[in-house]
Amino acid sequence: MAILKLIWLSQIAQAERPTEGGFFSFEPSDVVETYDQERIRVHYSVSGPNQTILTDNDDSGVPDYVELVAEVSVDVMAHFETLGFKLPLFEDDLGLESLGGSNAFDWYLVDFGGSADGQFGIDACIAEQCSGYIVMENDFFGYGYPSREEAVRTLSSHEYFHAVQAAYHAG
Repeated sequence: MAILKLIWLSQIAQAERPTEGGFFSFEPSDVVETYDQERIRVHYSVSGPNQTILTDNDDSGVPDYVELVAEVSVDVMAHFETLGFKLPLFEDDLGLESLGGSNAFDWYLVDFGGSADGQFGIDACIAEQCSGYIVMENDFFGYGYPSREEAVRTLSSHEYFHAVQAAYHAG
């Protein structure tokens, strides 16, 4: 039994999330907040180098851009679920602690500096199935999308599908 547990634990290799460092990450001077909607948690900066767009036209106390990311992400998750696809694996599916502060699927909004617009990051895998998170551009200023909403819809569905694929087979 001890050998099986050791093998299982060796298959879990946690990546650095944007709140912990890594290639696309928050800076120590960023003031990071979260916004939860259903099974989604959006991490964003309200001050610092990765500050997102803070406009709050509906006076909800949450930036409209952050609400847009959360709403689109919930819609994307529901759409793939209605098509019969598996949900991405959540941290507790792999016996991990809540890496983003909850068991929700995490979206991180950081400044990619024009070098990319999003990525799916892997937290851990058991067998060939992996859990992870999404990192997305924090404002899409200077990107070639017709609108910010289209950028969010395109990136959310694209990166989310990588998470769905990882629930089947990460390779």
